[in-house]
Amino acid sequence: MGAPPSGHGLRPNVWTPSGGWYPDPIGWKKNLGRSYLALGVIGALVFYTSAQLEHRYIAPAFPIPSQRWCKNIPPCKEKSASEE
Repeated sequence: MGAPPSGHGLRPNVWTPSGGWYPDPIGWKKNLGRSYLALGVIGALVFYTSAQLEHRYIAPAFPIPSQRWCKNIPPCKEKSASEE
């Protein structure tokens, strides 16, 4: 009764694509840092390209965040007190 004398019945050395029972690849911190750096660089390039390509022909009715970094957006038309 109970557990077999060899333990839990699990083999200690099992190869799987996910890394086995206890995955701890060598250099995982360095690889994770490089991955985050690559994601940051790609995100910055996408942001920069998007800001360069954004162009609005009509001024927005209210201020939008992309007016801070995009140069191709006309300034907002401020509402006067009589329009409200």
